[in-house]
Amino acid sequence: MQDLRHLWYFVQVARAGSLTAAAANLSLSAAALSKNIAGLERRMGVRLFVRTSRSLQLTSEGRAVLDKLGSTFETIEETYRTAGQVSREPAGVVRLSTVTGYGKHCVLPLLPKFFERYPRVDVVMSFHDGRRGLTRQAFDVRINWGEPRERDKVALTLCRMPLIVVASPGYLAQRGTPRSPEDLREHDCINVTMANGSRVQWTFTPTNGTRRDPITVTPAGRLLVMDELDAVADAAEAGLGLTVSSAENVLGALREGRLIRVLEDYVVSGEHGLQTEVIVQYARRKLLPARVRVLVDFLVQELKGRDPLEVVSRTMGTRR
Repeated sequence: MQDLRHLWYFVQVARAGSLTAAAANLSLSAAALSKNIAGLERRMGVRLFVRTSRSLQLTSEGRAVLDKLGSTFETIEETYRTAGQVSREPAGVVRLSTVTGYGKHCVLPLLPKFFERYPRVDVVMSFHDGRRGLTRQAFDVRINWGEPRERDKVALTLCRMPLIVVASPGYLAQRGTPRSPEDLREHDCINVTMANGSRVQWTFTPTNGTRRDPITVTPAGRLLVMDELDAVADAAEAGLGLTVSSAENVLGALREGRLIRVLEDYVVSGEHGLQTEVIVQYARRKLLPARVRVLVDFLVQELKGRDPLEVVSRTMGTRR
């Protein structure tokens, strides 16, 4: 590697035709550069330059060495230039892993805009169901919720995934729409039962008005769900009552009108906290590939701080 650097210095001196000019280009002193060239000549056993007080000329041996090396270093320089252009113009494949509901209903609709902006970037997209379905394959970018942040990754919060109350249009048409949490006592509520047999309580906190005290309800109904707790959303779709669900699980049903959100003026919490952060994670690298960087920047620009339910509501309003 030491000789390679000295050969590079030799090519620069030969191209510049002057030790002083080459030294300035290389950010070296003329004396240091002259010492390097002299050392190279000793190791090669030939004179490469004929030096006078006014000029620097290649010897025949020096010309032969330059002819051999010139094209090689030109190829290396072109490789660096090409790599720089590639890094400036994003291209290639990005592997994106995303939690299912959020990915389908918030990320997928954005991809046409992304592909139009970056025509040389392709995306391989994998969907998982949070804690139960997350694979540990090598992905460039992950969108998770309810997952701990990985210490070796950069993690940015996009939004929060709230709990909401939903019911089918048919159920609400038959039984009416509750206006306050207390009204739930007159409705069939689809609840879950934990391993110890206890039933989850729903706590509501008003988001407007003067009353700020939380209201806790123990929902009652003819159906209890255990084990596959996300099935409460399917049960609500079937018209079996009202239920509390993570927005993640019902984005598609809300978008398509199979479920309707009620009690929107209340923040809902269950046994495990108020809501969960949606985060985007990617490798902690100084030289992140441009194709990965532009996708991360795009997702943050388009999704950071945007309530997924507002995205669905806006789409539904446009459709009508």
